[in-house]
Formats: sequence, C-alpha cells, structure tokens
Amino acid sequence: MTSVTAANRTMGPQQCILVSTGSGDPRYEGGVMRIVDGIDLNSFATGISIKMLGTPRWGDDPFGDVPTVSGVYVVVREAAGAPTFLRDSGAGQFKGLAPSYPEEIVKAAWVPNATVVYIGKGAGRNGLRQRVQQLVSFAYGANVGHRGGRLLWHLSDWEDLLVRWVECPGESVDAAKADLIKRFQREHGDTLPYANRRQ
Repeated sequence: MTSVTAANRTMGPQQCILVSTGSGDPRYEGGVMRIVDGIDLNSFATGISIKMLGTPRWGDDPFGDVPTVSGVYVVVREAAGAPTFLRDSGAGQFKGLAPSYPEEIVKAAWVPNATVVYIGKGAGRNGLRQRVQQLVSFAYGANVGHRGGRLLWHLSDWEDLLVRWVECPGESVDAAKADLIKRFQREHGDTLPYANRRQ
C-alpha cells in the first residue's frame, strides 16, 4: 500500500498520545498542522480511505499496513463544510438490528468545524487490524460486530473518510481513547465526535 506514509507508528508505554508543547500557535510546527480537534495527529499513521480498504485492487491486501497490535484509531473527514446526510444507512444488520438512525439524530449529532468524526480502539487478538476490518466490513453491509460509529455511514461521502491509527500498549488503550475524546470535547464544548454516541 502506498497510501500510508507513516504506517505502524508505535509509541512507548503511556506515550501513544502526544501533545505539542511548542511556542506560538500549538497547532503548527514548521508550517505543518499538528493539532486537529485538540488531537496531535502527527503521532498517527497518515491513513487509508474507507474506499481503498473496502474495494481493494486484485492482489492487494488493503489491511496489510494496519498493525495487529493494540491501539487507537480516528476516522477523519477532510472535506470542508457540512456534509450531505443519507436518510438510510447501507451498513450491516448485525444480529438483525437495522443500522440506521432517525433523521433528526443524524443531523443533530453533526459537530460544525470538526475534522475527527469518530474515535475507536482495537484491543482484540489481532488488535487494530481486526477492529478496522470490522469497521470497514460493516460499512459495506457485512453483518459483523461493529455497530459503534454507525452514524458514519449516514454521510454521503463516507467512502472518502480516512482511518488513522497509532499503536499503544493494551493496558492503556481504554485510557488513550478516553483521553482523545476529552481532547476533542475541550475543543468543541463537551460535544462528542459525530459518530461517538453516549451509551
């Protein structure tokens, strides 16, 4: 895969989330944006689009760059402006459950001026790769267990979303995900990322 220019980024214990401490505007260093929605994406792999993961070319292993260790991942929408929303989701129906949300929730959950639209984690036997595979398979209609993030599949440009990840120790994955969400909320008035729903 040539789309990942920083694949397999690994941080040491308790260091899977990095924070910029430079002077001036903390979002920039050397003219390159570092902080997005309060999250330092420099420590994350550059990422792969949902479309590239879900519709690979013959002979490609689209998930080959996604590590099989524990870590956290973010789903990023780089397009400017508010999206167009789909009334119905075409995602999977795991355990027979419809994947769609009511239209009022789909629209009300949108976070203006946000780039990160979902924050997740991978801590199973095959870590990030397993969880990202489930995310993408569910998006394309497979009945697999990744109902988290279902609002993503109501975005008309969902195939253009990027998945970015960073490896971190298994024992810190829950804390790392919670930390990312808190950073996002500090930037957006305690609002969760678009597709992270309160249980």
